[in-house]
Amino acid sequence: MSLKHKYIKLDDNNLELETFSLPSPREANTTSSEIPQDFHQRFESYFQPYVNSQEDLTENPVMEGDIINNENEISPNTQFRHANDYYTGDYHSYSIFQRLWHGPENVVDEPPSYTENTILFKIDQFPRNWFQYRLNRSVRYAMLVLFTFVQVLLIAVFFVWPYSNISDDSILPLECNSRVGYPSGVLNNKCGVNYEKCGFKYDQSESVLINPAFKTKKDIEDGITIRCPALCDQGGLIYAPLSVGNQRIRYRNYIIGDHVYRGDTYPCSAAFHHYEKTHREESTGKRNGVYGYAKGVVRRSLQSIAKHSLISTFTGGCVTMKNAGAQLDFPTLRDSPNIKFDSFFPDSFVLEKPNFQSSFKNGCLDPRFYVLAINLVAFGVVFYLYESSVAFWWLVVEGYWFQSLIMDPALLVDPRDWSTFNELISLSMQKFLPLCFILYVLYDKCIERTLNDEYESGIWKIVMLITFWVGLLNNITFDRLPVDRLTISDLKEQKGGMAATVFILSIIVVSAITQAVNVWKANLFQKYFKLYVGFIASLTLLALLPGFGLRIHHYILGLLLLPGCSTRGRSAYVLQGVLLGLLLNGIARWDFASIIETQRALLRGSAGDLARPPLFDIPAAPKIKDMNRFDKISWNLDPADTSVSNLDGVSLLVNDMEVYVGTNTTISISALKDENPLFADLIYGALLYENNVKLYLRLARCDPLDSSKRGDYTNAGTLIYPYGNWTMPLPGVS
Repeated sequence: MSLKHKYIKLDDNNLELETFSLPSPREANTTSSEIPQDFHQRFESYFQPYVNSQEDLTENPVMEGDIINNENEISPNTQFRHANDYYTGDYHSYSIFQRLWHGPENVVDEPPSYTENTILFKIDQFPRNWFQYRLNRSVRYAMLVLFTFVQVLLIAVFFVWPYSNISDDSILPLECNSRVGYPSGVLNNKCGVNYEKCGFKYDQSESVLINPAFKTKKDIEDGITIRCPALCDQGGLIYAPLSVGNQRIRYRNYIIGDHVYRGDTYPCSAAFHHYEKTHREESTGKRNGVYGYAKGVVRRSLQSIAKHSLISTFTGGCVTMKNAGAQLDFPTLRDSPNIKFDSFFPDSFVLEKPNFQSSFKNGCLDPRFYVLAINLVAFGVVFYLYESSVAFWWLVVEGYWFQSLIMDPALLVDPRDWSTFNELISLSMQKFLPLCFILYVLYDKCIERTLNDEYESGIWKIVMLITFWVGLLNNITFDRLPVDRLTISDLKEQKGGMAATVFILSIIVVSAITQAVNVWKANLFQKYFKLYVGFIASLTLLALLPGFGLRIHHYILGLLLLPGCSTRGRSAYVLQGVLLGLLLNGIARWDFASIIETQRALLRGSAGDLARPPLFDIPAAPKIKDMNRFDKISWNLDPADTSVSNLDGVSLLVNDMEVYVGTNTTISISALKDENPLFADLIYGALLYENNVKLYLRLARCDPLDSSKRGDYTNAGTLIYPYGNWTMPLPGVS
């Protein structure tokens, strides 16, 4: 395609329009004869050039002024403008609001450019002027197919082959927030009295509660081997409020104890935070200024990651998990981030390093960062060299499947059961086809304006690829920031949440203003102003729907903001990359999550939307009659609460373990010990070492025939047994 050069000849008050074509740099110079011989001389003396794209300017200029006669004689005040100039009068006479609405006098939407014959210019134009120009399309596409084959082969070597040799009974794969033997989630108690519904069995002869994961006697003696993925340093965080004893836990890793862990702890998260030395060594020297202090922080951080943990942040690993039986308490080391629990619990475990000669051959190392390194190189080569229409689709397709299958899969794949891998592929394909339609529309309406074969910049395509990875790897970039949801209560509970929010909002505001200015300069303000007014109105209506709450997932954020980045400048490359990455990440990991959710869904499993619990009826200093032992636990049901008439039973938790389900309003601790051998052994065992034992009690309504149907629990009240001192629970539910 050639550029159209138009100029106006002014000679003796006559208007003459001449048009000719200049050859494109990518075309052979076969039209040089069309150029007038005296062009350069005439240009310097008489002409005003106009070099325009087809979408920006009309074919011919528009004459504004008075025509004196039919012989094209014009008045001295006649002006010449192009048809895309909106103003018939003086531009500077319009108000600032009119200028803002109608756009600039001179439209500017140019791609990034560099001075000719410089190193940056050569790097920028290398793909177009050398790779794409000298190699025909068939050769380039054949090279792309071969390159993709080599890439997939390397991924198979690092990702598939190590796990193909794992035997059916050797290693148990876990996620960072998975538990062994317990159901998914950590809300209250789902396993019934003494965890019997989850397959736990109490061996009275050995006084041991046996986890169902320990299937054989050898497993009980030697332990089982579990495989943990990468990124477990924060993979065990609790986002919904959770009670542990009388503590309210949130935004902390669910690790109870230190070196000896409570049975419902996340083992993989505990393996990363399992330190072989004390957490922090006291420094005997003075700090050497800011630099010395920062150096010490970095050194201690690297030591905690590389030397003290049982597994790695980036490669995960395998650990041996051994049953440690009941424990009287679960203390933590000094300065430990783990959760302390100062009473008994029937199940616990310890972690040890496995006896493997090669972790890679045994499938213990998580290879996702090896694959990431391969893809960083592959994506950079393809996206830089190839024309945008090909590079874009190669990028988004490979990026989606990498995120879905390797980097942050939505489903845990068990190498011992390859049908789980088939399920993951099926789930990913379910989302892939609608995603392709969305990407086609976005590319056609928004992205193609920036990634245009005629205007694109090779250097800024690499910048766009970098920001794309920032968005695509959301689980190791934005998810690491101490910001969960933009509510005041959530931000106050996270250390550094307010500062991080201010930092993020500052970047968003600066980016939005920069891009808005570029949109205005490109004469797109009216178009996108109307579009975003429609977006805001629609979101407002959705937020006002009764019974629902608005939830802007990060993939929706990408969908909403990508149209506003449809310019050709540097900011478009940066913002389109990160938004496109967020779009792929959100859909690959969380599917097309709804933009409106019920209030119960917004709670994310936390208490507050179920039946209200009963109220304890225990005096602060109860009278003790029988053998100086407190024995009666009482509560009151609210008869006026008819909304839960089907939940006429009560579930009682002692130390986060369900010990009673029934319709009574009073229960005897002596009767509980007679009916429950596990509870009795725990009480007697604790009293052998202490005169009084702390018991954390919680109540909830439930269906006595199906205890899985239950309401919210109270916060934990503290009973000192058998002394009888009672502390009422705090208001609220858990």
